[in-house]
Amino acid sequence: MTTNRLFYVVILHLNKGYKMKNLLNSEYLELKALLLEQREILKTLFPDKVSLSFIKERTGLTRQAIRMKLINNFELEVDFWKENGKIFMSKTTALQLLKA
Repeated sequence: MTTNRLFYVVILHLNKGYKMKNLLNSEYLELKALLLEQREILKTLFPDKVSLSFIKERTGLTRQAIRMKLINNFELEVDFWKENGKIFMSKTTALQLLKA
């Protein structure tokens, strides 16, 4: 089953009010494999710590705007921290900033 077909089947099931348990076992296993593959690709695209500069380049926001988002919405030393005068953030925090 192709990726497009698989996602179509999942969306079709969800639109008809079916729960995920109504997927065929093979469809479920294929969907699981695709999601695991996407997770591995995501891990390779983003390092465990992401610099503020990386987010600046991708979003076009100023450094100060990113700093304010970090300070207002995330926890210091957990979600972001300073190393050698540079601000770094966790992969999860970076993805949330990129989505916004």
